[in-house]
Order: sequence, then structure tokens, then C-alpha cells
Amino acid sequence: MAMARNSTYNILMYSHDTYGLGHIRRTMAIASHLLGPRINILILTGSPIAGRFTFPDRIDFVRIPGMIKKTNDEYLPSISARISSPPRPKHFSPTCLSWTRNPLD
Repeated sequence: MAMARNSTYNILMYSHDTYGLGHIRRTMAIASHLLGPRINILILTGSPIAGRFTFPDRIDFVRIPGMIKKTNDEYLPSISARISSPPRPKHFSPTCLSWTRNPLD
């Protein structure tokens, strides 16, 4: 797909982190490869340590409540999240929509 000359593209990524560092590292590697002069990237992540990483310019993250995978069908809130039920995509949509309307303002 060819990009219009003066267009800025905003990419929203989600890194599902329930255990270990693989998901956030992989997401950051993909984001780094997608990055260009007119591209902004925001990563939504449940990783409690996302803030410890160094993000390149034009890549940022928003920490959302983390979940721990108990079984293939059951996720529990992480201790730090202190929420009573697993978040559903509709709970994150206000965050997603607000960024897509006013990215990196």
C-alpha cells in the first residue's frame, strides 16, 4: 500500500502479556520495524514492566490491567490490577478511540 506524501499514520498495537517478557519484546521489535518518518505507534500492554524498556521516539505505551492465564479458558486479574473480573475489549475502547482521534497530541 502506498502512503500519501503528507499523511501521518497512527498504529495501535496490543501486547497480551500474562507471563514472561516474550510478548512485549516481540511487539516492540515489530513496532520498531514498522516505524517510519510519518508513523506513530502506541502499544497497549498488560505488562507490569513495560515502563522499564526504552522506547524509540514515536513509539509509546499505555499500561492496561494485566491478566494471568490460569487455563486456556480462564484468566484472572493480576495482583496489581485489583479488578474483580477480566477486562473485555469494550472496556479498552475509550482508550483506543481517544488515541486514534488525537494521537500523540
